[in-house]
Formats: sequence, structure tokens, C-alpha cells
Amino acid sequence: MRPTLLLVPTAVSQSGAVDPPDLSAHNIDHYKCYSVKTTKGTPKFVPVQGVKVEARFTAPPRNVTLTTPAMLCAPVNKNSEGIKNPSVYQMCYHVAFAKGQTKPKPASGIFLNNQFGPEQLGVTTDNALCVPSSITM
Repeated sequence: MRPTLLLVPTAVSQSGAVDPPDLSAHNIDHYKCYSVKTTKGTPKFVPVQGVKVEARFTAPPRNVTLTTPAMLCAPVNKNSEGIKNPSVYQMCYHVAFAKGQTKPKPASGIFLNNQFGPEQLGVTTDNALCVPSSITM
């Protein structure tokens, strides 16, 4: 499918401005993400229930259901910076909260910084979970 997102290594702080990450000091790639859909003739995705997720902005831990595949993110060589882990992809799934759990409250005033510059944003909801994956072509 078509590309939908570019993921870049980003530094985050809830207490104040933060410097961008030093790309030579970590092992995190840039990722180009593509929308996905199930290939005709293959089994329908079976939702995965009871996935316990603890995230920085949505404490306490919550149980979610992975409802459908959302995106496949491939490592990408952005601006000739190279790919550090060419065999590690990210598979992202839409999530739904388990019954009886309330959605997390939005978090505001989050300081971010990456190669594209500083931002101050808020987090509104969980909508996907991405997990390291490998692919076969």
C-alpha cells in the first residue's frame, strides 16, 4: 500500500526542553510505514486479546486487544544516514481497550526534539501498538 508515516528517533521530556538524540550514540533506525491489508485468500486476522501494555504517558498498565493490522514499518536510509538493523521491521496493530478499562487521560506539555526540530505536544489516545518483526519475501 502507500506510505503513511515516517518514524524518526526522538528525545522526549515532560519537564522541559530536550536536545535531539545523537544519531551516532544509539541503535535506532528511521522507519517508513505503509498501510496494510490482508492478502486475498489468506486467513482473516484473529484479534489478540489481553496484551498488557505499560506506556510512559498512559500509566497504569492496561490490557488492550490488537484488533487488526494497521501498518508495516520498514527501516529506511533517510538522507544517507544508513540503516543500522536492516532485518528489523515494525508491525503495527490497531488497539482497543479491554472491557471495563477507561481510556487514559490526555497528557499535555510533552517536549520532543528530533532532526526536524523541537516541538511541544500532547498525547491524546492509544491507537496502535508496534512490535519488532521480521519479514519473508
